[in-house]
Amino acid sequence: MENEQIQQQPQQPQSNALAIWALITGLFCGIVGVVLGIIGINKYPAGSSGRTMSIIGLVLGAIGVVGSIMLQLL
Repeated sequence: MENEQIQQQPQQPQSNALAIWALITGLFCGIVGVVLGIIGINKYPAGSSGRTMSIIGLVLGAIGVVGSIMLQLL
């Protein structure tokens, strides 16, 4: 009998494109940053840089939305 060796393919690094977009749009377009941040939080595992960027995008987007509403009320 031959020894069978199972070769594993190296894992490709996961793209953080969604998290990066959440971060960028959180700075400039609040509601889009909130939506992308929520999607990113659900997509990336805990402790990953993608999840961290998604949370930051979500927070920045929420601050932008609240700030926009406050400015409209003044």
